[in-house]
Amino acid sequence: MRKDKKDFVIFLKTLKSGEKMYYYVARDEHNKRKQYSTGKTDIQEAMKVCLERMAQGRLIQNAQLSFTEYAKDFYDYEKSQFIQGKLQRGFSFSHANAEARNRFIRSTAIPFFGDKLISQISPNDIEAFIVSLKSTGIKNNTLNGKIKWLRQIFRYAYKMHDIQFDPTERIMLFKNDTAEKGIFNDEEIEQLFNNTDSLEKCWGSDIITYTMNYLSLHTGLRLGEIQALQKEDLTEDCIIVRKSWSEQYGLGSTKTGKTRIIPLSRSLYEKLAILAGNNRSGNFIFSTNDGVRPITRKTLYGRFYYALEKIGLTETERKHRNITFHSWRHTFASILANGNVPELYIRRLTGHTSQKMLDTYSHLQIDRLREAIDF
Repeated sequence: MRKDKKDFVIFLKTLKSGEKMYYYVARDEHNKRKQYSTGKTDIQEAMKVCLERMAQGRLIQNAQLSFTEYAKDFYDYEKSQFIQGKLQRGFSFSHANAEARNRFIRSTAIPFFGDKLISQISPNDIEAFIVSLKSTGIKNNTLNGKIKWLRQIFRYAYKMHDIQFDPTERIMLFKNDTAEKGIFNDEEIEQLFNNTDSLEKCWGSDIITYTMNYLSLHTGLRLGEIQALQKEDLTEDCIIVRKSWSEQYGLGSTKTGKTRIIPLSRSLYEKLAILAGNNRSGNFIFSTNDGVRPITRKTLYGRFYYALEKIGLTETERKHRNITFHSWRHTFASILANGNVPELYIRRLTGHTSQKMLDTYSHLQIDRLREAIDF
């Protein structure tokens, strides 16, 4: 008989990636040693995880959990060990992203897999689930996204030694069928912004929505990033893109979780400075309540569609060409590409690197970028 009857023993393990992680060993009901990851790199945090699992009777139990029990809170922003682990490591994970994933798992995956043990779900079960999703008429690209959300649960379970194999490992994704976002042509841009009567005729003299659209055309900013802009993000030379706005959750990180800097032309800066100066009660630049909150997407899109109708771009034509507010972003990238701006700079301007982008530019290159966006 063993004299040492510790419930668990913690030890530091070096993973294949080179990362060091605390694991623990405990014995199951058959007195067999089982090891599990705590998901922590700090000994005190690892101990806390072990004590919490022991208090809940879950030191060994995860493999015996049903899919419902295992997955119901996997994407709950506050409860998820997966999400909190990413945040602690410096990665971004928005509330909106978590909510979308959580809604899918609870409304679709859990009803399908139900009380089946997560350790007993097979690749055939995963394929059957995918087939059931495809039968609803869902587009391939959307379906691929949902497969990846489900796959993340099983990958995490495998990483934590809650299951012995990952049934999603060899699941194939579908061919991308996303419709390419439309772009605006030169004549449409001219009518919307450059004619002497554009503001009044197309935008009903609404300087806020006019400038939001104009800004996206000349910077490639996403709508949420434009809504999130505050006075401190604006300088005479550039915009510092730090945040994105969600109607449900308010300010959050950008889509990539990174800050970037966008050079500004003088004329664009002056337009933004006027709007910023008009708001006295709050700091948001694009606001209909004196800067307290950003303008809503509903208000923006209402005026956007109105402007398109005014230049003869009907709803039928708009849908056929897949024209949305996001089309300004694609138009911006297209104009820069046609102006022979290097692809690296375009990627950085549109948000595929960090705020350190300017470190790689000479003053001459910055001036060139500023000239490129002043079209």
